[in-house]
Amino acid sequence: MLTSNLLFRSVSVLLTLILLISGLFGLMWPWVPKFRSWLVTFLQTDTWVIPMSGAGLLILGIFFLCGVYLTSRRTYYHLEMGGNAALVDEQVIEGYLHQYWDTLFPEQQIPSTVSIRNQKIYVTSNLPHVPFDQQKDILKRIETDLGEIFTTVLDYRKEFIFSASFEEATV
Repeated sequence: MLTSNLLFRSVSVLLTLILLISGLFGLMWPWVPKFRSWLVTFLQTDTWVIPMSGAGLLILGIFFLCGVYLTSRRTYYHLEMGGNAALVDEQVIEGYLHQYWDTLFPEQQIPSTVSIRNQKIYVTSNLPHVPFDQQKDILKRIETDLGEIFTTVLDYRKEFIFSASFEEATV
């Protein structure tokens, strides 16, 4: 995902620069006759400029399409559970997780990420403030509830890793 973001950002910067330079040329066109005559002479004498510009824009467009494709494709995880195997979309797991957070903390949006590595589900969440003496109980409840969700919805009976941090109390 990092390379696709880097590709997308660099192509976006190049496209922005091309648009800015084109806009600058368009603004200069009516007020600078010397620039107009220089540009027309340059384009007539150096015929390689237009095909090279076209090739550059074509390559830029291809990179832009690749960046859009890489950032918009879905990620599927292959989970093996006993003798069964399943392809699971990451957004499906995140959807169930967000539904769970809405029932547990109805007034707050809980940021969380889901990843699967080595056939294990990893959930990382930033939970709202809970008094220190209640944190252990709520973590046990979350662990039990997530285990039930993964078992009933995904038929996932293996170990999963849940990492949480609690926000500090606001005064």
